[in-house]
Amino acid sequence: MLTMMRRLDLLLRGGEGDSSHVSELPVALSLKMTLALGGIYGACMGLFALSGSGAIGFFQVCASSVKLPALFLLTLLVAFPALYVFSALSGSPLRFIAVLRLLLASIVVMTAVSASFAPILAFFTLSTSSYPFVVLLNVVLLGTAGIIGLRFLRRLLLLLLAVEARASLGIFRIWLVIFGLVGAQMGWLLRPFIGRPGLAFSAFRPRGGSFFQAVFEHFIRLFGA
Repeated sequence: MLTMMRRLDLLLRGGEGDSSHVSELPVALSLKMTLALGGIYGACMGLFALSGSGAIGFFQVCASSVKLPALFLLTLLVAFPALYVFSALSGSPLRFIAVLRLLLASIVVMTAVSASFAPILAFFTLSTSSYPFVVLLNVVLLGTAGIIGLRFLRRLLLLLLAVEARASLGIFRIWLVIFGLVGAQMGWLLRPFIGRPGLAFSAFRPRGGSFFQAVFEHFIRLFGA
């Protein structure tokens, strides 16, 4: 645990400008950090269901603590082949394992930022009965974590490919679009993460609609007349 915390602290601080802290970050350690940090935020997502029956809330907390890190890792699993191919076609010198470590490091940063938001999420989740508000709050918090993680990825690409800055920015833009679209749809497929009080627990919901449509509908319900 102490080793994990030291590596995470070094990663968040940028390793004093040295990219070796990423290139040497073990894949297994990145996975462990993602599961632990993502699980913290995921558990807080499920707290809203506690205002219903105890059993429903408990099951939702457990399910969300597993599904939130799974969201990040499954998104990487689906998107990684395309990300690596585009990286190779652009002339990037990064090899397979280097690309994997780079992307996992950015996911660790995303889940670390998410975990830092967990107390804020828990406070608002347990002090409101508005389901649309909690949904939109999670969208904002996770969106912020995603943006910070992607900025971290961009900075690393510029550092690792300093001689080919234009190529690194081109790679980043492609990765941004692919990862964002896959992540949004993956989150929609793995729902519910929050759970509605009073409804029976369900590990997954039937397919239908889309992430963007749902966000728009909750926005209208919260701020509409």
